Amino acid sequence: MPSSPTAFGDLNDQALAVFQRFGSRWTMVVASLIEPGPIRFGELHRKAKGISRKMLTQTLRSLERDGIVERRVLGAAPLAVEYTFTELGWSLCPALIAMREWAKENAPLISEAQKRFEEVKQSRGVVVAQNETRPSAQLSA
Repeated sequence: MPSSPTAFGDLNDQALAVFQRFGSRWTMVVASLIEPGPIRFGELHRKAKGISRKMLTQTLRSLERDGIVERRVLGAAPLAVEYTFTELGWSLCPALIAMREWAKENAPLISEAQKRFEEVKQSRGVVVAQNETRPSAQLSA
């Protein structure tokens, strides 16, 4: 396996915080939806399936605070808001596109690995439920 060009330990506190931000559950999804161009809040909410309005708002505020996304208010009534990348945000696009392509390419392999994992756990008498692994003996106690 080839080694990464930069070891994780080389990240300073600020870089680590950025790395962690993009490791959060919704940041990559929301950023990927903004990548094609300006998008309104309602459309973002519809396309980011499963995200609550509160979590979408928090994610967008974090991206705005980090200088990745710009929020624009359109008109006065009814209030419409759209989000677009800043120059810094646009510099993120090659990484977003690469990650999206990697996910599309490898999703079937990951699904197969998850099924194998579940089968092995079940064959060992371990119940896997809601992302939690517990020996079945503990369940009856």
